[in-house]
Amino acid sequence: MRRMFHLPVAASVAVLLGIFYSLKVTVGIRRYNLTAVEIDELLRKHEIIPDVIQTAPKNVLQVTYFPTLVKFGNEINATETDMEPPLMEWPADSEYQYTLIMTDPDVPNRTTPYEKEWQNWIVVNIPGCKFTDGEVLTEYIPPLPDQIYGGVHRVVFLAYKQPLLDIIFREPELGEEQTSYEHRGKFSTEKFAKKYKLGDPVAVNFFYLRWSNID
Repeated sequence: MRRMFHLPVAASVAVLLGIFYSLKVTVGIRRYNLTAVEIDELLRKHEIIPDVIQTAPKNVLQVTYFPTLVKFGNEINATETDMEPPLMEWPADSEYQYTLIMTDPDVPNRTTPYEKEWQNWIVVNIPGCKFTDGEVLTEYIPPLPDQIYGGVHRVVFLAYKQPLLDIIFREPELGEEQTSYEHRGKFSTEKFAKKYKLGDPVAVNFFYLRWSNID
């Protein structure tokens, strides 16, 4: 059984992150641009299709951890993902709301993912792409592959355009202290999207993360 914990980051990184968040520094979104064809090819190459979704979005979901830009399969250090990414953006219609899902399909590892998917973060009823104004259904916990099983995990971000405003999501609300398999494991992005008639995702991005001793 896999356990996820909100682990402390190195002191220097924590200080920088604290300053960044407390001051709410306004930083322009750095962009990683791909064509729809390139997105489809990369999702199939890294098997996001079919492991998480079946249809490729046409847009990149821009995600920046402090200070790294997520780039469709780059590897990110675990110390950078201890807090939710402060900068995210996707092509959005301001008159609609969106659902954001962050999920890990490689639990406990990619070879034997019998606990997949693992829901790291879900925010719903987001006005446009203002994710900080949305309703948090599953609070963010940092992705961190199990020390025993090891391996490198794919961590996937998806944005869905909701068919209705202020959908009532009849799901248990998970706090950051609820990190067990019983709470976070066996999640299905596809089933969740189908249940609430979200259709296909409109934007996507992903990165790789391996186990790291960050105490």
